[in-house]
Amino acid sequence: MNKRTTEEEAHWLLIDIERQRNLSSVTVGGVSAWRLMRKDAMAFLQGDNADFSPSLSPKKIQRVRALGAACLGAWRMALNSPKRPLFAVSYGHMLTCHHGKLEDIFIDPLLGILPGFHFKVAHATQSSSKALSILPDLTASCIALLGRLFVRTLPKAASTAILVMADTLAALGMGQASARALAESRITDYLRQKAAYTFMLRRTGARLVLLPYSEEFGLSAAAAEAGVPVLEVLHGFITRHDPDFLTHTETSPQGELLPRTAFLVQGIWWQDYYAGSGFYPPSAFLPIGNRYISALRELRRNALLKGRAPGPIQIVLGMPGIGSRAFLAFVAQALQNMQAPYHLHLRLHPRHNFDIAEYTSLLGNIPPQCVSIYADQDAPGTPELLTKADWHISSSSSCHFDALALGVPTAVIPGPEAYIMQPLCGLPGVTFTQRPADLAALLAGQAPEVPTEISHAFCQDFNADSVLSALKTWTDLR
Repeated sequence: MNKRTTEEEAHWLLIDIERQRNLSSVTVGGVSAWRLMRKDAMAFLQGDNADFSPSLSPKKIQRVRALGAACLGAWRMALNSPKRPLFAVSYGHMLTCHHGKLEDIFIDPLLGILPGFHFKVAHATQSSSKALSILPDLTASCIALLGRLFVRTLPKAASTAILVMADTLAALGMGQASARALAESRITDYLRQKAAYTFMLRRTGARLVLLPYSEEFGLSAAAAEAGVPVLEVLHGFITRHDPDFLTHTETSPQGELLPRTAFLVQGIWWQDYYAGSGFYPPSAFLPIGNRYISALRELRRNALLKGRAPGPIQIVLGMPGIGSRAFLAFVAQALQNMQAPYHLHLRLHPRHNFDIAEYTSLLGNIPPQCVSIYADQDAPGTPELLTKADWHISSSSSCHFDALALGVPTAVIPGPEAYIMQPLCGLPGVTFTQRPADLAALLAGQAPEVPTEISHAFCQDFNADSVLSALKTWTDLR
């Protein structure tokens, strides 16, 4: 499929083929096999036509190479894993540099209020685990190795599911070989992860699982079978057309995968946005705030009380994952005739391969002294940059929400996924601009104020005692 479709268009294409083929009835390991394919199918429909063959994936190669290094850790944990009631998973793409260390700003603050009670599995992407604020007890490579030890051959049901899933992916336009390789990889990985996590939950005596939204299918299924509650933590922005956003009306009972115990969100705006979706019952949403954002908001508030220091307009660019070159060209055109001094701050997006020099060239004639470019996990983190910003600009980024939570006005400019930001339309502090000249005029004028109630709706203040009480609602963590 050559034409790029929107997320919503791809969503309805998936719904159609799911209903036509009754895909939720094809199960493997107790869940819908199609559920494991949905994100890849969505990416393909949206135009990501790269080779989907897992055998050619650099990440696959890195994972295989990491298995040897994981052997000792997996063997040690299999023989002598500590008994800890809170089992958590952290991801490298959620790490932010904070106080000189990399912190998962969604998971680590929750673990920090229960020192000695948690067991952490990390999918870390940085080169040294010593840079992490909370060191992992086990790595994802160890889980992969354990899974390979437990699942050596696939059950017959899995082989059947692979054929059906590959045929469905091919019907969407994917090549036969890539479709078969992808289906086999996803189903095999899921069965191995489920087996490994079943073992680890039993060894650690887990009574509560904490994980990022929709990231861990195998762990979710293992926890469901063990009767262990799962708390999902929202990170970033998940639209109602996200491939993992399945309502009860869109799946049959066999198609359910995640044991929907509770959904931890940062503020009531998120609860209201997802209300009525059927994804979670209203009672399952728990706004808990975010320790990192709360601390930065207080820093910004104290700085503003002293008055804005004279100097250039500070602009933070939230790099979109898609359409970055056009995004930078739009910003450069808007700024080329700016009379007021300004300074741009932008961070390399983890999905991009081009380096700092290419970013600089994409900004055209903007003077180099007016731009600061940061690598993906360099300090300061993007939210920290926002504490000193006058404006945030992006076409589609979760940083729109971070900016509003910190009280920073945000501008939405055209881009392939700008429509995703429509829920923000009409909110104080949010401006949608269609032309570079409009953006230039906006930046040259008086920045609008983000009301306190809006800021706290996106992220309420983090209170450790309240969060601990909430965690104990689902299990005894003493």
